[in-house]
Amino acid sequence: MTGKKPVVRAECKVKAGVIGPDGAGKTTLTSVIAAAVSSVSNEGFSDAKLEGKVQSVTSASCVEWQSPACHFVLLDWSDQGEYIKSVIRGAAWLDGAILLVSTRDGVTPETEGHIRLARRAGVEQLVVFVNRFDLVENHDSESLLKQEIRELLNQNGYSSDSMRVVFGSAKAALDGIKRGDGGEAVKDLLGAMDKSFRLRRGVEKPFLMPIEDVFDRPGDGVFFAGHIDRGLIRLGEDVEIVGIKPTRTRTVIGIEKLGRKAVGGAEAGENVSVWLSGAQSDSVAQGQVLAKPGSLSPHVEFEALAYIMRESEGGRATTFAGKKTREAQFYLHGAPVTGHIVNLCEDGKRIESTEGGLVSMAVRLAMPIALEEGQRFSMRDRGKVIGHGVVTEIVG
Repeated sequence: MTGKKPVVRAECKVKAGVIGPDGAGKTTLTSVIAAAVSSVSNEGFSDAKLEGKVQSVTSASCVEWQSPACHFVLLDWSDQGEYIKSVIRGAAWLDGAILLVSTRDGVTPETEGHIRLARRAGVEQLVVFVNRFDLVENHDSESLLKQEIRELLNQNGYSSDSMRVVFGSAKAALDGIKRGDGGEAVKDLLGAMDKSFRLRRGVEKPFLMPIEDVFDRPGDGVFFAGHIDRGLIRLGEDVEIVGIKPTRTRTVIGIEKLGRKAVGGAEAGENVSVWLSGAQSDSVAQGQVLAKPGSLSPHVEFEALAYIMRESEGGRATTFAGKKTREAQFYLHGAPVTGHIVNLCEDGKRIESTEGGLVSMAVRLAMPIALEEGQRFSMRDRGKVIGHGVVTEIVG
Protein backbone atom coordinates (compact mmCIF):
# COMPACT_ATOMS: atom_id res chain seq x y z
CA MET A 1 0.00 0.00 0.00
CA THR A 2 1.33 3.41 -0.93
CA GLY A 3 -1.09 5.42 1.16
CA LYS A 4 -2.05 7.38 -1.95
CA LYS A 5 -5.71 8.42 -2.06
CA PRO A 6 -7.60 6.71 -4.88
CA VAL A 7 -8.76 8.98 -7.65
CA VAL A 8 -12.51 8.95 -8.12
CA ARG A 9 -13.34 9.08 -11.82
CA ALA A 10 -15.80 11.89 -12.51
CA GLU A 11 -18.83 11.56 -14.77
CA CYS A 12 -17.67 14.59 -16.74
CA LYS A 13 -15.50 13.69 -19.73
CA VAL A 14 -13.78 16.32 -21.85
CA LYS A 15 -11.83 16.03 -25.10
CA ALA A 16 -9.77 19.08 -25.99
CA GLY A 17 -7.08 20.05 -28.47
CA VAL A 18 -4.08 22.38 -28.66
CA ILE A 19 -4.36 24.66 -31.70
CA GLY A 20 -2.33 27.54 -33.04
CA PRO A 21 0.35 28.44 -35.60
CA ASP A 22 3.29 26.12 -36.21
CA GLY A 23 6.25 27.20 -34.11
CA ALA A 24 4.13 28.75 -31.36
CA GLY A 25 5.17 26.07 -28.86
CA LYS A 26 2.32 23.53 -28.99
CA THR A 27 4.55 20.50 -28.42
CA THR A 28 6.29 22.15 -25.47
CA LEU A 29 2.96 23.15 -23.93
CA THR A 30 1.64 19.59 -24.30
CA SER A 31 4.75 18.27 -22.55
CA VAL A 32 4.47 20.75 -19.70
CA ILE A 33 0.79 19.90 -19.18
CA ALA A 34 1.76 16.22 -18.94
CA ALA A 35 4.40 17.12 -16.35
CA ALA A 36 2.06 19.46 -14.47
CA VAL A 37 -0.83 17.01 -14.03
CA SER A 38 1.61 14.37 -12.81
CA SER A 39 3.26 16.70 -10.32
CA VAL A 40 -0.02 17.73 -8.69
CA SER A 41 -1.50 14.24 -8.35
CA ASN A 42 -1.71 14.76 -4.59
CA GLU A 43 -4.21 17.54 -5.28
CA GLY A 44 -6.62 15.19 -7.02
CA PHE A 45 -5.02 14.80 -10.45
CA SER A 46 -4.12 11.30 -11.60
CA ASP A 47 -0.84 10.56 -13.37
CA ALA A 48 -0.78 11.63 -17.01
CA LYS A 49 -0.27 9.28 -19.91
CA LEU A 50 1.67 10.58 -22.92
CA GLU A 51 1.06 8.56 -26.08
CA GLY A 52 2.43 8.97 -29.60
CA LYS A 53 -0.76 8.00 -31.43
CA VAL A 54 -4.46 8.41 -30.78
CA GLN A 55 -6.12 5.24 -32.05
CA SER A 56 -5.26 5.03 -35.76
CA VAL A 57 -7.14 8.01 -37.15
CA THR A 58 -4.69 10.85 -36.61
CA SER A 59 -1.04 11.58 -35.97
CA ALA A 60 -1.17 13.30 -32.61
CA SER A 61 0.16 13.24 -29.08
CA CYS A 62 -2.33 12.56 -26.34
CA VAL A 63 -2.21 13.58 -22.69
CA GLU A 64 -4.87 12.09 -20.46
CA TRP A 65 -5.56 12.98 -16.84
CA GLN A 66 -8.20 13.16 -14.15
CA SER A 67 -8.95 16.49 -12.48
CA PRO A 68 -11.11 16.80 -9.37
CA ALA A 69 -14.08 17.54 -11.65
CA CYS A 70 -13.48 15.89 -15.05
CA HIS A 71 -11.59 13.29 -17.02
CA PHE A 72 -9.54 15.10 -19.71
CA VAL A 73 -8.05 13.95 -23.00
CA LEU A 74 -5.84 16.56 -24.72
CA LEU A 75 -4.73 16.15 -28.35
CA ASP A 76 -1.76 17.86 -30.01
CA TRP A 77 -1.52 17.32 -33.77
CA SER A 78 1.82 17.01 -35.54
CA ASP A 79 0.90 19.66 -38.13
CA GLN A 80 -1.99 21.84 -39.27
CA GLY A 81 -3.00 19.41 -42.02
CA GLU A 82 -3.58 16.61 -39.51
CA TYR A 83 -5.60 18.94 -37.30
CA ILE A 84 -7.82 19.97 -40.23
CA LYS A 85 -8.45 16.38 -41.32
CA SER A 86 -9.19 15.17 -37.80
CA VAL A 87 -11.59 17.96 -36.86
CA ILE A 88 -13.52 18.04 -40.12
CA ARG A 89 -13.93 14.28 -40.47
CA GLY A 90 -15.15 14.05 -36.86
CA ALA A 91 -12.30 11.78 -35.76
CA ALA A 92 -11.66 14.28 -32.99
CA TRP A 93 -14.86 15.87 -31.71
CA LEU A 94 -13.61 18.58 -29.35
CA ASP A 95 -15.42 19.98 -26.33
CA GLY A 96 -12.88 22.79 -26.19
CA ALA A 97 -9.45 23.90 -27.34
CA ILE A 98 -6.38 25.74 -26.08
CA LEU A 99 -5.57 28.50 -28.55
CA LEU A 100 -1.83 29.12 -28.44
CA VAL A 101 -0.52 32.58 -29.34
CA SER A 102 3.17 33.48 -29.32
CA THR A 103 4.14 36.90 -28.01
CA ARG A 104 6.95 36.90 -30.57
CA ASP A 105 4.52 36.74 -33.53
CA GLY A 106 1.29 38.00 -32.00
CA VAL A 107 -2.00 37.32 -33.80
CA THR A 108 -1.28 36.01 -37.30
CA PRO A 109 -3.48 35.03 -40.28
CA GLU A 110 -2.82 31.39 -39.31
CA THR A 111 -4.20 32.16 -35.83
CA GLU A 112 -7.40 33.49 -37.38
CA GLY A 113 -7.61 30.40 -39.61
CA HIS A 114 -7.47 28.11 -36.59
CA ILE A 115 -10.15 30.11 -34.79
CA ARG A 116 -12.42 30.11 -37.85
CA LEU A 117 -12.04 26.36 -38.36
CA ALA A 118 -12.70 25.66 -34.68
CA ARG A 119 -15.89 27.71 -34.82
CA ARG A 120 -17.12 26.02 -37.99
CA ALA A 121 -16.37 22.60 -36.55
CA GLY A 122 -18.51 23.27 -33.48
CA VAL A 123 -15.79 23.88 -30.89
CA GLU A 124 -17.70 26.11 -28.49
CA GLN A 125 -15.15 26.82 -25.77
CA LEU A 126 -11.64 28.23 -26.11
CA VAL A 127 -9.00 29.09 -23.53
CA VAL A 128 -6.09 31.24 -24.76
CA PHE A 129 -2.49 30.66 -23.67
CA VAL A 130 -0.08 33.46 -24.66
CA ASN A 131 3.31 31.77 -24.81
CA ARG A 132 6.88 33.09 -24.37
CA PHE A 133 5.68 36.02 -22.27
CA ASP A 134 8.92 35.79 -20.28
CA LEU A 135 10.75 37.16 -23.33
CA VAL A 136 8.72 40.38 -23.37
CA GLU A 137 10.49 43.30 -21.72
CA ASN A 138 7.54 45.68 -21.82
CA HIS A 139 4.62 43.99 -20.07
CA ASP A 140 2.38 46.94 -20.93
CA SER A 141 1.81 45.14 -24.23
CA GLU A 142 -0.20 42.49 -22.34
CA SER A 143 -3.44 44.51 -22.43
CA LEU A 144 -3.00 45.38 -26.12
CA LEU A 145 -2.41 41.77 -27.15
CA LYS A 146 -5.31 40.60 -25.01
CA GLN A 147 -7.59 43.16 -26.67
CA GLU A 148 -6.44 42.07 -30.14
CA ILE A 149 -7.15 38.41 -29.31
CA ARG A 150 -10.59 39.19 -27.91
CA GLU A 151 -11.53 41.25 -30.97
CA LEU A 152 -10.53 38.37 -33.25
CA LEU A 153 -12.59 35.92 -31.20
CA ASN A 154 -15.64 38.20 -31.33
CA GLN A 155 -15.29 38.61 -35.10
CA ASN A 156 -15.48 34.83 -35.49
CA GLY A 157 -18.59 34.29 -33.38
CA TYR A 158 -17.08 33.65 -29.95
CA SER A 159 -18.03 35.55 -26.82
CA SER A 160 -14.62 36.64 -25.61
CA ASP A 161 -15.90 38.13 -22.35
CA SER A 162 -16.25 34.64 -20.83
CA MET A 163 -12.93 33.30 -22.15
CA ARG A 164 -9.77 33.16 -20.06
CA VAL A 165 -6.50 34.51 -21.46
CA VAL A 166 -3.47 33.14 -19.58
CA PHE A 167 0.02 34.64 -20.06
CA GLY A 168 3.10 32.52 -19.44
CA SER A 169 5.99 30.51 -20.86
CA ALA A 170 5.68 26.81 -21.61
CA LYS A 171 9.46 26.26 -21.64
CA ALA A 172 10.04 28.17 -18.42
CA ALA A 173 7.18 26.28 -16.79
CA LEU A 174 8.63 22.93 -17.88
CA ASP A 175 12.03 23.88 -16.46
CA GLY A 176 10.36 25.11 -13.27
CA ILE A 177 8.37 21.93 -12.76
CA LYS A 178 11.52 19.86 -13.12
CA ARG A 179 13.08 21.99 -10.35
CA GLY A 180 9.91 21.86 -8.30
CA ASP A 181 9.36 25.62 -8.16
CA GLY A 182 7.44 26.62 -11.31
CA GLY A 183 4.47 26.09 -13.54
CA GLU A 184 1.97 28.50 -11.97
CA ALA A 185 0.78 29.79 -15.36
CA VAL A 186 0.15 26.24 -16.56
CA LYS A 187 -1.77 25.47 -13.36
CA ASP A 188 -3.88 28.55 -14.10
CA LEU A 189 -4.44 27.17 -17.61
CA LEU A 190 -5.54 23.78 -16.25
CA GLY A 191 -7.92 25.53 -13.86
CA ALA A 192 -9.39 27.58 -16.71
CA MET A 193 -9.93 24.41 -18.75
CA ASP A 194 -11.61 22.72 -15.79
CA LYS A 195 -14.08 25.60 -15.39
CA SER A 196 -14.71 26.43 -19.05
CA PHE A 197 -14.73 23.19 -21.01
CA ARG A 198 -17.15 21.26 -18.84
CA LEU A 199 -19.85 23.91 -19.33
CA ARG A 200 -20.68 22.19 -22.63
CA ARG A 201 -22.24 18.82 -21.89
CA GLY A 202 -24.42 16.75 -24.19
CA VAL A 203 -27.19 16.26 -21.62
CA GLU A 204 -27.82 20.01 -21.44
CA LYS A 205 -28.63 20.28 -25.14
CA PRO A 206 -31.94 19.53 -26.91
CA PHE A 207 -32.59 15.82 -27.39
CA LEU A 208 -31.38 14.27 -30.67
CA MET A 209 -31.24 10.61 -31.72
CA PRO A 210 -30.65 9.48 -35.32
CA ILE A 211 -32.81 6.46 -36.17
CA GLU A 212 -30.50 3.54 -36.92
CA ASP A 213 -33.06 0.72 -37.02
CA VAL A 214 -36.81 0.14 -36.88
CA PHE A 215 -38.31 -3.13 -35.73
CA ASP A 216 -41.83 -4.39 -35.04
CA ARG A 217 -42.09 -6.48 -31.90
CA PRO A 218 -45.26 -8.64 -31.92
CA GLY A 219 -47.46 -7.85 -28.98
CA ASP A 220 -45.60 -4.65 -28.11
CA GLY A 221 -45.37 -2.36 -31.11
CA VAL A 222 -42.82 -0.52 -33.23
CA PHE A 223 -39.47 0.41 -31.66
CA PHE A 224 -36.91 2.87 -33.01
CA ALA A 225 -33.30 2.10 -32.12
CA GLY A 226 -30.38 4.49 -32.06
CA HIS A 227 -27.59 6.24 -30.18
CA ILE A 228 -28.56 9.40 -28.29
CA ASP A 229 -26.25 12.11 -29.61
CA ARG A 230 -27.30 14.69 -27.03
CA GLY A 231 -29.93 15.62 -24.47
CA LEU A 232 -32.34 13.59 -22.40
CA ILE A 233 -35.47 11.58 -23.20
CA ARG A 234 -38.17 10.67 -20.68
CA LEU A 235 -41.37 8.66 -20.70
CA GLY A 236 -44.42 10.77 -21.55
CA GLU A 237 -42.45 13.43 -23.43
CA ASP A 238 -43.20 14.44 -27.00
CA VAL A 239 -40.57 14.07 -29.73
CA GLU A 240 -40.57 14.97 -33.40
CA ILE A 241 -39.64 12.64 -36.28
CA VAL A 242 -37.66 14.94 -38.60
CA GLY A 243 -36.35 14.49 -42.13
CA ILE A 244 -37.26 12.93 -45.50
CA LYS A 245 -41.00 13.03 -44.78
CA PRO A 246 -43.18 15.74 -43.20
CA THR A 247 -42.31 16.32 -39.54
CA ARG A 248 -44.60 14.49 -37.09
CA THR A 249 -44.96 14.66 -33.31
CA ARG A 250 -45.29 11.48 -31.23
CA THR A 251 -45.32 10.68 -27.50
CA VAL A 252 -42.71 8.41 -25.89
CA ILE A 253 -44.52 5.45 -24.30
CA GLY A 254 -41.55 3.14 -23.81
CA ILE A 255 -37.73 3.24 -23.52
CA GLU A 256 -35.49 0.19 -23.41
CA LYS A 257 -31.74 -0.19 -22.95
CA LEU A 258 -29.56 -3.16 -23.86
CA GLY A 259 -31.18 -6.48 -22.94
CA ARG A 260 -34.74 -5.13 -23.28
CA LYS A 261 -34.44 -3.42 -19.90
CA ALA A 262 -37.32 -0.94 -19.56
CA VAL A 263 -36.28 2.42 -18.10
CA GLY A 264 -37.95 5.74 -17.37
CA GLY A 265 -35.40 7.77 -19.29
CA ALA A 266 -32.03 7.88 -21.02
CA GLU A 267 -29.38 10.47 -21.88
CA ALA A 268 -26.61 11.40 -24.29
CA GLY A 269 -24.16 8.59 -25.02
CA GLU A 270 -26.60 5.72 -24.47
CA ASN A 271 -27.98 3.22 -27.01
CA VAL A 272 -31.73 2.78 -26.63
CA SER A 273 -34.90 1.59 -28.32
CA VAL A 274 -37.83 4.01 -28.16
CA TRP A 275 -41.53 3.11 -28.46
CA LEU A 276 -43.67 5.94 -29.84
CA SER A 277 -47.44 6.27 -29.81
CA GLY A 278 -49.14 5.84 -33.18
CA ALA A 279 -45.92 5.26 -35.13
CA GLN A 280 -45.80 2.71 -37.94
CA SER A 281 -42.67 0.94 -39.15
CA ASP A 282 -43.30 1.87 -42.79
CA SER A 283 -43.56 5.59 -41.94
CA VAL A 284 -40.00 5.91 -40.58
CA ALA A 285 -36.69 5.37 -42.37
CA GLN A 286 -32.98 5.49 -41.67
CA GLY A 287 -31.75 9.06 -42.08
CA GLN A 288 -34.57 10.49 -39.99
CA VAL A 289 -34.04 11.62 -36.40
CA LEU A 290 -35.99 11.87 -33.18
CA ALA A 291 -35.62 15.37 -31.76
CA LYS A 292 -37.00 17.71 -29.14
CA PRO A 293 -39.99 19.52 -30.68
CA GLY A 294 -38.96 22.74 -32.41
CA SER A 295 -35.21 22.17 -32.03
CA LEU A 296 -34.43 20.90 -35.52
CA SER A 297 -35.91 21.24 -39.00
CA PRO A 298 -35.34 19.59 -42.40
CA HIS A 299 -33.35 21.34 -45.15
CA VAL A 300 -32.06 20.60 -48.65
CA GLU A 301 -29.40 23.31 -49.16
CA PHE A 302 -26.32 24.04 -47.09
CA GLU A 303 -22.75 25.29 -47.25
CA ALA A 304 -19.88 23.24 -45.87
CA LEU A 305 -16.18 23.07 -45.23
CA ALA A 306 -14.82 19.72 -46.46
CA TYR A 307 -11.59 17.80 -46.69
CA ILE A 308 -11.32 15.88 -49.97
CA MET A 309 -8.96 12.91 -49.72
CA ARG A 310 -5.87 12.90 -51.91
CA GLU A 311 -4.90 9.84 -53.96
CA SER A 312 -2.14 9.03 -51.44
CA GLU A 313 -4.81 8.98 -48.70
CA GLY A 314 -7.11 6.59 -50.55
CA GLY A 315 -9.01 9.18 -52.57
CA ARG A 316 -9.05 9.79 -56.31
CA ALA A 317 -6.30 11.39 -58.39
CA THR A 318 -8.74 14.15 -59.32
CA THR A 319 -12.16 14.36 -57.67
CA PHE A 320 -15.18 15.57 -59.69
CA ALA A 321 -13.08 15.68 -62.89
CA GLY A 322 -14.97 15.29 -66.18
CA LYS A 323 -18.41 15.33 -64.56
CA LYS A 324 -21.26 17.31 -66.04
CA THR A 325 -22.93 17.34 -62.63
CA ARG A 326 -20.88 17.11 -59.44
CA GLU A 327 -22.76 14.60 -57.31
CA ALA A 328 -21.85 12.47 -54.33
CA GLN A 329 -23.53 10.39 -51.67
CA PHE A 330 -23.62 12.45 -48.46
CA TYR A 331 -23.86 10.30 -45.34
CA LEU A 332 -26.01 12.27 -42.90
CA HIS A 333 -27.33 10.67 -39.71
CA GLY A 334 -25.98 7.36 -40.98
CA ALA A 335 -27.92 7.32 -44.25
CA PRO A 336 -26.76 8.01 -47.83
CA VAL A 337 -28.42 11.01 -49.51
CA THR A 338 -27.60 12.14 -53.03
CA GLY A 339 -26.28 15.69 -53.11
CA HIS A 340 -25.45 18.02 -56.00
CA ILE A 341 -22.40 20.23 -55.39
CA VAL A 342 -23.56 23.57 -56.73
CA ASN A 343 -20.37 25.46 -55.98
CA LEU A 344 -16.83 24.30 -55.17
CA CYS A 345 -14.07 26.67 -53.96
CA GLU A 346 -10.43 26.34 -52.92
CA ASP A 347 -8.61 29.23 -51.24
CA GLY A 348 -11.57 31.46 -52.10
CA LYS A 349 -11.41 30.66 -55.83
CA ARG A 350 -14.07 28.72 -57.70
CA ILE A 351 -12.85 25.39 -59.12
CA GLU A 352 -14.36 22.58 -61.19
CA SER A 353 -12.36 19.70 -59.68
CA THR A 354 -9.74 19.10 -57.00
CA GLU A 355 -6.76 16.85 -56.33
CA GLY A 356 -7.61 16.93 -52.64
CA GLY A 357 -7.31 19.15 -49.58
CA LEU A 358 -9.50 21.72 -47.87
CA VAL A 359 -12.42 23.09 -49.93
CA SER A 360 -15.66 24.93 -49.34
CA MET A 361 -18.83 23.87 -51.11
CA ALA A 362 -22.50 24.64 -51.58
CA VAL A 363 -24.71 21.52 -51.67
CA ARG A 364 -28.30 20.78 -52.71
CA LEU A 365 -29.71 17.48 -51.41
CA ALA A 366 -32.21 15.30 -53.25
CA MET A 367 -34.44 15.12 -50.17
CA PRO A 368 -34.93 17.13 -46.96
CA ILE A 369 -32.74 16.01 -44.06
CA ALA A 370 -32.50 17.29 -40.48
CA LEU A 371 -29.56 19.70 -40.64
CA GLU A 372 -27.79 22.14 -38.34
CA GLU A 373 -24.53 24.06 -38.30
CA GLY A 374 -21.60 22.02 -37.04
CA GLN A 375 -23.08 18.74 -38.29
CA ARG A 376 -20.53 16.35 -39.79
CA PHE A 377 -20.84 14.11 -42.81
CA SER A 378 -18.83 11.86 -45.09
CA MET A 379 -18.96 11.68 -48.90
CA ARG A 380 -18.81 8.70 -51.22
CA ASP A 381 -18.60 8.43 -54.98
CA ARG A 382 -19.27 5.08 -56.68
CA GLY A 383 -18.79 3.30 -53.36
CA LYS A 384 -15.49 5.02 -52.54
CA VAL A 385 -15.03 7.42 -49.64
CA ILE A 386 -13.81 10.70 -51.13
CA GLY A 387 -13.98 13.09 -48.19
CA HIS A 388 -15.47 14.40 -44.96
CA GLY A 389 -17.07 17.71 -44.08
CA VAL A 390 -18.87 19.90 -41.60
CA VAL A 391 -21.97 22.04 -42.24
CA THR A 392 -21.12 25.73 -41.82
CA GLU A 393 -24.39 27.40 -42.87
CA ILE A 394 -27.98 26.38 -43.60
CA VAL A 395 -29.20 27.96 -46.82
CA GLY A 396 -32.68 26.53 -47.44
